[in-house]
Amino acid sequence: MPRWVDKLSNPILLGLLVACALYVVSLRHHARHLYNELETARQYRDKLEMAYRDMERDQAMHYTQPNIEKIATDVLGMQAPGAHELHPLRNANTKSGH
Repeated sequence: MPRWVDKLSNPILLGLLVACALYVVSLRHHARHLYNELETARQYRDKLEMAYRDMERDQAMHYTQPNIEKIATDVLGMQAPGAHELHPLRNANTKSGH
């Protein structure tokens, strides 16, 4: 019989070996659980990033010139000025004689 078998027959060493083996199994289970939580969090993050990109795209499409004019007209009751309401501005830096 090999010498290491004689050493394992000692009940204290055998108990320590079993305790270490159970501890390793427990740690592996915990690590697997944490990894599953991490993957779930990554999937949730990816979904949120996609939703955020969609919102940014929708917002960019919503705030185009025609949509802004439509909102100004329909919601705020604004109207574009007519030609008779437009007055050219004089540049304050030019001399009045020119």
